[in-house]
Amino acid sequence: MLRVIAGDGPPQHVAFDETSGRVYVASGASGTLRTYRMAGTKPLATRAIPAGSFNVTASAGRVISPS
Repeated sequence: MLRVIAGDGPPQHVAFDETSGRVYVASGASGTLRTYRMAGTKPLATRAIPAGSFNVTASAGRVISPS
């Protein structure tokens, strides 16, 4: 294990965007999306998303999470 990053309430989903060097952690029950650097463990940002939106995908600097 290289790093442990925090997420909020389950279910959770993680997406890696190598283009932007970011990791996104969506927490469905909590309705949050956290953004991290791939090389870090401190969140860069936490955003509100609709509760139940635990799927997340990222590519080329774009992030999508269905509501």
